Amino acid sequence: MTIVIFLLVISILLFVLVSNFISSYFGAPYSKSDEGIISQALKKAKLKTGEVLYDLGSGNGEVLLVAEKLGVKALGYEISPFYFLWAKCRTYRHKNIEVRFQNIERLNLSKVDVIYCYLMPSILKKLATKFQKELKKTARLISIDFQIKNMYLTDKLKVQNHTIYIYRSQRTSK
Repeated sequence: MTIVIFLLVISILLFVLVSNFISSYFGAPYSKSDEGIISQALKKAKLKTGEVLYDLGSGNGEVLLVAEKLGVKALGYEISPFYFLWAKCRTYRHKNIEVRFQNIERLNLSKVDVIYCYLMPSILKKLATKFQKELKKTARLISIDFQIKNMYLTDKLKVQNHTIYIYRSQRTSK
């Protein structure tokens, strides 16, 4: 019995370790976000009831839960198996939340109203062109702590020790 428990614990630890590696490689290492920072970011982006929000790299689903309280349909995209399952478990009873196991580089962003992301600069750099090409003119993009080149910055604020950037696509500034 002891060996079974030991193997189970090792298996879980390996699963979490591999999931963390996947998160770090494809977007950002998991970082628990404070609900106050999330709320401030979403309020600054002026979410409206009925809009659609995508959380790119949704981690444990915290952003999705806060967004749903503000009356939006929230979709989370996560590439890490562990964090995907964690978010699914936290949100399974919420009818306006959906969590998908998907690489964010393959998403179609043409119908989204607001994007929330806390991703590493290297991934944001890769996604910047996609944002410019696919986002509709009224879409807002929230980035926590990291700026996105070639996007039109509409607002910026400091909350605790984080900087929240609010963008629109470059074409809206014309």
